[in-house]
Amino acid sequence: MKRRFRFAILLTMTCLSMSFAQTAPEPESAGQYKLGVEGFDWGPAVNKVILDFNSDLEAVPEGRFEVMASRS
Repeated sequence: MKRRFRFAILLTMTCLSMSFAQTAPEPESAGQYKLGVEGFDWGPAVNKVILDFNSDLEAVPEGRFEVMASRS
């Protein structure tokens, strides 16, 4: 009987902790881009980001880009 009670308590605590877990919201994408990935001795790495503006640009618009990176 004690085993069932312990299991029920553990199961309840697990379900409750899962219901309170939250993930960070994904940022909205403002456009399209391509990643340039190159292979190195230690593994692959992104060394280039190509932005798609769907038109030709005379100059790069300043202050309109935000670069975010997360590593895990």
